[in-house]
Amino acid sequence: VRKTGGRNVYRQLIVQGFNTNIDHTVNFATIPEDNTVNRIMMEVHYYDPYEFALNEENDNTNQWGTHATDLSKTAGWGDERHVDNQFLKMRENFYDKGVGVILGEYGVISRLQIAEHEPYRLYWNEYITQSAIDNKLVPFYWDNGYTNDHSFGLFNRTTASEAYPELIKAITQAY
Repeated sequence: VRKTGGRNVYRQLIVQGFNTNIDHTVNFATIPEDNTVNRIMMEVHYYDPYEFALNEENDNTNQWGTHATDLSKTAGWGDERHVDNQFLKMRENFYDKGVGVILGEYGVISRLQIAEHEPYRLYWNEYITQSAIDNKLVPFYWDNGYTNDHSFGLFNRTTASEAYPELIKAITQAY
């Protein structure tokens, strides 16, 4: 890429980890040699636990983390400790070695028909954002443009209004 000329000589280059999966990235990624210093980054995504974050077929998994009140409604894995351990792997294997890390996508689908889900969705997003920042990852929430059930959208694109102001606050209050 650097040899193609123009501004590519000094652009930031982003390398996606295999399947954007943290474990695969840590275990198999090789950072290419780069003559431009401090201009390469690794990207991963985060949707753990799948049952809570992405699985549209199972609305029974609608609680997450140490705040869960009914363990039968959790995935049984992927709690706060798991998050911190995953992000620490990225920090130690990339950031601490001079390679910046982007959390290029993360989020939890909405489950509008389950009233108790939203507080856990808020907490998950707040926790993920803060843990990413604490571990030197640059987080980018996945907004897929839709605000209906099983979606990730934050904004109503028709009215240009916030569809989920509390979720936006949960994400942006991290520092």
